[in-house]
Amino acid sequence: MNRKYYFNNMWWGWVTGGYMLYMSWDYEFKYRLLFWCISLCGMVLYPVAKWYIEDTALKFTRPDFWNSGFFADTPGKMGLLAVYTGTVFILSLPLSMIYILSV
Repeated sequence: MNRKYYFNNMWWGWVTGGYMLYMSWDYEFKYRLLFWCISLCGMVLYPVAKWYIEDTALKFTRPDFWNSGFFADTPGKMGLLAVYTGTVFILSLPLSMIYILSV
């Protein structure tokens, strides 16, 4: 991963994290501070986790697999991309820690 990749993918982490912080701003719940800390870490580490997931997926598949069949340009692909973005954000902290420890 390089700086260009990080900065090109950084805004998705900020948008997702900002949305999560905005939605939880007025609610009082027991683990609010922990939730905010995890959201802030996810915002920063999102590009690292995305790169790790893409790199791992491309080790087991070919690039043309991701442009055919279920992943072709259809309306269903947008829903799949939304689920993918949310999954990467949730997994950003553990995957980044695994990546940092393995390097």
